[in-house]
Amino acid sequence: MALRLTTEEAKRLFGTAANQPGKRHVKAEMNRWESQYASVLETARTFGDIQHWRFERVNLKLADKTYYKPDFVVIHNDNSIEFVEVKGFSRDDARVKIKVAAEQFPFWKFTVAFGLKKGAWQYERWNQ
Repeated sequence: MALRLTTEEAKRLFGTAANQPGKRHVKAEMNRWESQYASVLETARTFGDIQHWRFERVNLKLADKTYYKPDFVVIHNDNSIEFVEVKGFSRDDARVKIKVAAEQFPFWKFTVAFGLKKGAWQYERWNQ
């Protein structure tokens, strides 16, 4: 059984709140998909599957005036670092920045988690 966080619980625990569906993304606030994925990460942390996670805490410089801020940074039990981008559906622009980041930072893991399909997240991964 997955742990589901309400907007108020997410705000209290992580200092962020989930946006209402259909609203534009607000910096440092989780949208509906991100909030659902935060629940997945928190469940994994609670059960000892990962050490730690945070929302929008890292900004990677890819080129002059070009940055990539992944939705989540995850610290695994083996101390490896994974950056996770959460999308409601497959988007080419998200893939481009992640591919560039994965090439420039081959020592970190990168993942795009696409919205729930048939009850399961769909993943695309680099540097695993």
